[in-house]
Amino acid sequence: MSLIGWIDFSPEHRKKIDTILSFFDSPDVVDELGIGTVRDGLSDLLFPGTSTIHTRAKYFLIIPWCIQELERKKKFDNFSSELKKIEVKMIDSLLMAGDEKGIIGKESKSKLQRFPSSIYWNALKRYNILNKNFRGSINDYVRFLKAVEKNKTIASSTRMLKSDKTQDDSSSSNVHLTWMNVPAPPENWQNSLSINLTKEEAVFLKNKIITSCPNTLWELILKDEIEINHFNKIEDLLSLSSVPDKVKGDIMLAVDFNNLMKGAAILYNLLIQKIRSDGFIEDVEDIMNDYLDSIKYYDWSRLNLDVLWGKLPTHPKTKEFISKWMEITKSGNQLSKEAEDLINHRELSIKGRQRSRLHDPANAQRIINYVGISPTEKETYYLGFRFRNVQTIYNDIISGLKNA
Repeated sequence: MSLIGWIDFSPEHRKKIDTILSFFDSPDVVDELGIGTVRDGLSDLLFPGTSTIHTRAKYFLIIPWCIQELERKKKFDNFSSELKKIEVKMIDSLLMAGDEKGIIGKESKSKLQRFPSSIYWNALKRYNILNKNFRGSINDYVRFLKAVEKNKTIASSTRMLKSDKTQDDSSSSNVHLTWMNVPAPPENWQNSLSINLTKEEAVFLKNKIITSCPNTLWELILKDEIEINHFNKIEDLLSLSSVPDKVKGDIMLAVDFNNLMKGAAILYNLLIQKIRSDGFIEDVEDIMNDYLDSIKYYDWSRLNLDVLWGKLPTHPKTKEFISKWMEITKSGNQLSKEAEDLINHRELSIKGRQRSRLHDPANAQRIINYVGISPTEKETYYLGFRFRNVQTIYNDIISGLKNA
């Protein structure tokens, strides 16, 4: 097991590191070969504003309610600590309603380290629930509130807001209108609150996502209320006749990238098992052979990496690695020494010798499960592009729409 030693960073720095570490809680986000920026970029093309650590849709309402409550009480001096207190209180409030699924902090409660407000903050901005023209962090928002409270001029108070004459609130003279028509919370919400959406809340959230994510798969499935629980992967959605060409292109780009890099991930696992004293080499070889059979007639010409780079800013070293792996894949040499050397070098450049599993047998020996891939009887899953998380948020919204 890896050991992490903490330096005494500031709370804000520590929070950033905690968030980064949380990404590794799910096999869908393991990034041993440094392709995370491409994976995340493709996920954002398909499902903007989503995250692997989003658990339930209700938090898109709960967080504004918590912050608005502090605004009404004008608790600006200790805003961060007061916000944490009310967020911890909301854990018990949500648990009181009976549905525990996806409640953040249901186990840790007062010891909660990653708070919903930090987890959902960027999405609140992305969906224009918090005025999309607000540029900053929660700390920036607190400073903004303090500026307003001290009766600074409108121009001074709104420097952190982009100038946008087309903003839909038409309220440049009222700097308090940063939360965009969020439905009011129910009575006694701080003592008992359902994690499920009401119809009003579901309509609000659905409209916010649709209007802020045009020409995306996320907009399409919400707008048409496509029953996505019938689909296991994003590529299954290509069977729908309602998918526009632009969205279809984004899906195909993600699918092709997944199929390309899956081979690199399987080879990485195979190399680890060859190093381990009791490695399950044959099992991974079977996975690799199944993968090679599945792509035997794959049309790699449709995966244009220049198109990928044009859509997603990508580090030159990452481009180089992916391009070289594509050359190896096209030539059918995924099990060659060239391929092994490329994977070895890439992991070493990403993790360093001390953390590398391919250069330190002790690190490899500690690996019991597969790394970054999820083999099943039918196939091996690699990149999910947040589809599981999207299904959860989607189901919450659709269930809310059906409420009376």
